[in-house]
Amino acid sequence: MPGFDKHTLEVLEYDKIISILRGLCLTHYGMNLIDRLFPMTDTDAVAARLDEVSQMKDIIRQTEMDIDYEKFFLEKRKKFVGGISQSVAS
Repeated sequence: MPGFDKHTLEVLEYDKIISILRGLCLTHYGMNLIDRLFPMTDTDAVAARLDEVSQMKDIIRQTEMDIDYEKFFLEKRKKFVGGISQSVAS
């Protein structure tokens, strides 16, 4: 992983974060994208991404969307995986 040693990744609990994100993926394609993620080192790019997150949070607050995203994605994943299991069993 460019720019990061093993100790830094352990301190950041990077493996734990990747595991959580993989668990929210509905497809192998999504899991593959997650597996290719790595922490950003360019401070300007990090600042731009944090600004995007802040803007999205503001949009969600303004539209009063009260969504438990983790629950939402876990339910979608269960339905998706369950649908695959049922079609394979048929």
